[in-house]
Amino acid sequence: MFLTFLSPEYYETLERHRPSAEYLDLVKPHLDAGWKVIPGGYWTRCWPKEGHLAHGWKIHLAASNETAVELLQRTLPLLTQARVSFKFCADPAILRLSLNKNAPRTGAGKFVTIYPENEEHFLSLAESLHQATEGLWGPFLLTDRPYKGSKVVFYRYGTHLAEARLNLRGERVPGMTGPDGSWMDDHRKPHFFLPKWAKDPLSGWRIREQAPSSGDVRLNQRYRIERALKFNASGGIYQALDTKTGQTVILREARPLTSGSPERDEGFILLEKEARILQRLESTGYTPRFVELFKHWEHLFLVQEKIEAESLWGYAIGFSRGSSDLRPRDFFSRVRDTMTQLATALKVIHARGIVMRDLTRNNILFTSERRLRFIDLEFAFELDGDTPFTRSWTDGHSSPQQRRWERPAPSDDWYTLGAILIDQIAFLAPGLDLNREGTLRSFRQTLEDYHLPLKLHELALGLLEPDASRRWDLDRVLAVLGDIPEPTHDTPIVPIGGTTPPAPPPAPTLDVELDLTLAGIERFIVSKTDDTRDDRLWPDRGGSFSTNPLNLEFGAAGIAAFLHRRPGGVPTAAVEWMKRQLPRHRCPPGLFQGLAGTALVLQELGCTEQARAAMDEAASSSLLHQEFDLFWGDSGWGLANLHFWRRTGEEQYLTRALEVAEFLQRTKQESSQGVCWSSPTETPLGLFHGQSGPALFLTYLSLARPKEGFLELAVKALDFEVAHCQYSGDVLLWYPHTAAGNGQPKSPHMRHGTAGVGSALLRAHVATGEPRLLRLADQCANTVRDRHTNKLWLNYGLSGYGEFLVDMHRLLGDERYLHWACFLSEAIMAHRIQKEEGIAFPADSLLRISCDLGGGMAGIGLFLHRLRNPREPHFLFNDELLGLNAIRGQSTP
Repeated sequence: MFLTFLSPEYYETLERHRPSAEYLDLVKPHLDAGWKVIPGGYWTRCWPKEGHLAHGWKIHLAASNETAVELLQRTLPLLTQARVSFKFCADPAILRLSLNKNAPRTGAGKFVTIYPENEEHFLSLAESLHQATEGLWGPFLLTDRPYKGSKVVFYRYGTHLAEARLNLRGERVPGMTGPDGSWMDDHRKPHFFLPKWAKDPLSGWRIREQAPSSGDVRLNQRYRIERALKFNASGGIYQALDTKTGQTVILREARPLTSGSPERDEGFILLEKEARILQRLESTGYTPRFVELFKHWEHLFLVQEKIEAESLWGYAIGFSRGSSDLRPRDFFSRVRDTMTQLATALKVIHARGIVMRDLTRNNILFTSERRLRFIDLEFAFELDGDTPFTRSWTDGHSSPQQRRWERPAPSDDWYTLGAILIDQIAFLAPGLDLNREGTLRSFRQTLEDYHLPLKLHELALGLLEPDASRRWDLDRVLAVLGDIPEPTHDTPIVPIGGTTPPAPPPAPTLDVELDLTLAGIERFIVSKTDDTRDDRLWPDRGGSFSTNPLNLEFGAAGIAAFLHRRPGGVPTAAVEWMKRQLPRHRCPPGLFQGLAGTALVLQELGCTEQARAAMDEAASSSLLHQEFDLFWGDSGWGLANLHFWRRTGEEQYLTRALEVAEFLQRTKQESSQGVCWSSPTETPLGLFHGQSGPALFLTYLSLARPKEGFLELAVKALDFEVAHCQYSGDVLLWYPHTAAGNGQPKSPHMRHGTAGVGSALLRAHVATGEPRLLRLADQCANTVRDRHTNKLWLNYGLSGYGEFLVDMHRLLGDERYLHWACFLSEAIMAHRIQKEEGIAFPADSLLRISCDLGGGMAGIGLFLHRLRNPREPHFLFNDELLGLNAIRGQSTP
């Protein structure tokens, strides 16, 4: 949520926030000329002198929106007199953000952080602060212990200076070097933690009781917690056994967070209101049965019936994707029944004086008897009550009036019903705020593909009318639903596998549309080049801020790879920026988020010196030979070295690739299913993180060094992947790892799933000539030709599917794969966002625009570019090693 705070269109770091002066104006009069003030987006830092402990005891002062100013006024004289370093939330907006229910629990309520010079300083300062803040109240800090009985003063042991180590993902992990030289991560989990060398000097003080945990603890002498279902900053949701009745119940928890006292806390007020609403609606049968409301320690709990049902999300997917023989008539019948139940229920609820205000695919449930239920009513509003409404909304689902914080009205729920209609058919509702036209265009395309009545599109438009006075009401909705004739088309809506019809040739206008779209993407990205910043060159999904701004996945390299293939090329300013930034950032060695991928692109751009330096730096990294995968680990590093060897002819790169192969040989695990590699916690599947990554690398290496067993090892790794495939008729899907099972998604995507595994199977077939590998690759291609997904991108969605299909065409010479890829491109282009600067696309959440490779426009652009230039190889793969005769081959499954 922090990345979406500053801009409605782009992901942005909070360090770009320009705080207001309320808090700083309170602080400045207390500081003399010896203090250094460092304003920041989230924290404003005040240092009295240079030099700090690397780690030690630190004090946190907890505050709510109501107590922050008074807390500063009481404590500033002590802090400045002690000349101790401290920082505070930069302004009230940041404090409110930290107290938001969706903010990280580990930071909620931390208003001031203080860095004592030693343990004696810590103890004396904590006592002084405790006395100065007597009578004030603040949120309980889950990472800390309270000082004595304080409601405000907390402490923990942790880092003072920003000492951090780089991990394989490129993230800087804060930590501490102990007295014995060992490294320990600075754990910031929702419980108190001490490193092994530290002892709590205050351990004799009684600790304030904390929130419930699983076990034989009985809340209210009645409810035994069985498991936690969800946590957020404002509390948790738990499944519990009611030992009085023997029934399973749900406990919703509110912990005091936002007010100057628990009794006035917003979370308490919301939970009390939800209890009233449950009781008011109980006789309707649409909501859980209210059991009781009780207080335990400082927390409030609402107990309600546990409803055995599945979410609308699962209900809709299970129906629309549960069979390859689903007919339009049956699908429409289910949609009409769902919408009729929803509209009827809302009429009843509105008649009881309640506006729901927060209906999504996750809090609308359907029982096994197809009966509708609603849960999570914390944002619902009593039309006849005096409780203020919450200033909240859900992306894509909330009316313009709700987003403007106008008084709730039933018409807000009518709007949400339109989003729900879209979401149960096309799963696109979150994109309505950013890209209304594209979302509605894609929805209409889905209706046409499914041969469903276009009257459903008209119904969605009527419900999603921005003007509340013109929005369709529930009576009109029910009348329209009753009048729509059933569709008569009798072919399956998603004909996959054995029932797949021949792919139609591309529309005559497709090439023109592709060219216009590609030119628009190029113009937009170039217009967003900002070489004045150090933290990113182009807008991305925010990953540059937590890793580095150069990498393939999020950063400049992936976007430059697309621009390099376009007529305008990469702007000179962007190339110079990359060269300038390369030595300034600590990067891991890997392909997608590290130096190897950046080096590949720099070499393409003619920056030979910088590319070579990046590869040499990666070769010396202590992070090599820790993980096997293509994305972060050795297989990706090995693939990059094969690229450099092929392009330069220098043996050092082949030697490095062979070192990777030796690592893979040494760490492989053999079984009757084949060969695999495991991470410390699981055995992943798929191309980017699973067994297909090493298989792809070893396939290419076998062509550089034949007769050394690399190709046989690659095929055994693919055997392991195929042994864990999930078959549904002729459809092939994969779980993300071998231990996954029911309830976890099966993936068709490039990063995890069918398109990625198929890409490795295809290369292995070309290298070996094995027909079974071709049959499997063809089944993968049949699986991903379905364009009905809410995902558009390279890692997840249509662009990754399309890249695989273009590869199938390029390496096998079969036009049907290219036709399927064209079919997918039409679904992508439905999501175009026309901007003054060109054409943009939503990023991988549909909520913001991103230019990056993995989940943004560059990945989309690379696929569309290859569709117009299908003889071009995939820029990351080493297909040139397969040989020209293979590329022109005419193999058939």
